[in-house]
Amino acid sequence: MKVSFLYSTEPDGSFREVSRTIVSALDDAGIQIKFLGTWSYIYHHGYGENPFDRLVEQSYQESRIYVILGHNFEYLGMMISLQKRGLLDNGEYFVIGVDIEQYDNQNPMKYLKGLLKDEIEADSKKAFQSYLGVVASPPIGFEDFTAKVNKYMQLPPFNFPNPVSSFGGMKKVPAEGAYLYDAVYVYARALNECLINKEDPYDGREIMKYITGTTYFSEIFSLHFIIV
Repeated sequence: MKVSFLYSTEPDGSFREVSRTIVSALDDAGIQIKFLGTWSYIYHHGYGENPFDRLVEQSYQESRIYVILGHNFEYLGMMISLQKRGLLDNGEYFVIGVDIEQYDNQNPMKYLKGLLKDEIEADSKKAFQSYLGVVASPPIGFEDFTAKVNKYMQLPPFNFPNPVSSFGGMKKVPAEGAYLYDAVYVYARALNECLINKEDPYDGREIMKYITGTTYFSEIFSLHFIIV
C-alpha cells in the first residue's frame, strides 16, 4: 500500500514528534510513503491562502490515500482542495485524519465548519464522505469528573466563578486535568503512608517506596498499576 503523508510544522504544535511515530508505524506495517509534505502555519479555511492546494497539486499523482496530521479544524481545507479538483467524485481518493485532541461529542459538527461559520457548506458535507478520523474518545465517566471539578472550583478556597452555571454551562476540563488529579492523589497517599510510619517525607526515595508497585483507581474509572 502507498500513501501520502502531510503534517503541520507550526512552531507551537507537537506534530513533529507525532509525525515520527506515524512514519515509523507505517513503515512497520509495510506501507510506503510516496509523498511527504508539510505546512508551516495554522490554517482556518476561508481565511488566507489554503496550503493544501499546493500540497494536493504536488502529490495527487503519487497515491490515492492521504494521511494528515495537524489541527482538526485544518482538515476542512484539505478536503475542500481535493473536492475542487474533482478527486473525490468517484471515491478514488481517501483521507485519514489523525486528531491528537479528544473527540468533542458535545459538538460533532464543528469538524465540518470553518472558523466563525454557523452553517456547514454543501461541499464540506460531500467531501467528508471520503474522510476517516482517528481520534481518542473521551474517557468513560469523564463528564462526572468535569461536573465535580466545576462544582469545587466555585467553592472555597478556589472561588472561581462560572458565569454560565445558572444555564447549565460548565468549564471544559481537558484529560490532563484528570491525570493531574491522579498524580496528586498518588503522591498524597504515599505521603500519608510515609508520615504514619514516621519516615522522612522530604526523602524522595521514601515517598517512592509507597508508590512503586501499587495500584489505584483513576478518576477516569480505570485501574492502573504503577511499575516504576
